[in-house]
Amino acid sequence: YLSNTNDFKDKLILATTNESISRINESIQGQRLSKNELKGSPLSNGQESFYIGDRVVLKKNKKGEYNNGDFGTIRSIKDGIATIKLDNNKTKEVKIEEGLKIGLAYATSIHKSQGMTINDTLIFGEDSRVNNSELFNVASTRNRNNVYMYTTKTEFDKVVQSFKRTNDKVSLIDLAEKPSLSKELFENKKQQKKENSTINQEEVKQPVITTPT
Repeated sequence: YLSNTNDFKDKLILATTNESISRINESIQGQRLSKNELKGSPLSNGQESFYIGDRVVLKKNKKGEYNNGDFGTIRSIKDGIATIKLDNNKTKEVKIEEGLKIGLAYATSIHKSQGMTINDTLIFGEDSRVNNSELFNVASTRNRNNVYMYTTKTEFDKVVQSFKRTNDKVSLIDLAEKPSLSKELFENKKQQKKENSTINQEEVKQPVITTPT
């Protein structure tokens, strides 16, 4: 991620679990601090600390000011207030305080990336129970230019299989209107296992497989 030459607003890591997202964000922030890329004294919202230069995402709406899901970069910090240059080119002042809905945003969830378009996306491949083919489709279509998937050699097959799963969520209304639907889903699931189709590396945009450091 840090060696990618795109501006920070034009590259993004996508992951499945909140635990992985937090770990990645903390790791990147730590590396940038060690390189003196982040400046100033940190401000904390009780969960994370923020420096000048950090990538952040706002997690609440403020009418006429900003929206939940707006991404940006902290340009200055003074008297507990962060001046944030949003990716929509608007500049907003946000008071960093306990419980404020703001977070580091070098990485975000695949789900929250829906609707976004970025030059390069980097998928953190992990074997999660929430993975499915629809989620992979979202992750692999956020990019203008390149998409990369990173995983460990030992988990690669499991990650690919997890992204092959179908999303079988069905509403109670659907079941009430068509009682036979549950049986159809069961049969479809059996058929899917029999087919045992494979996703090759070309279908996952030629993922880069790396081992953790």
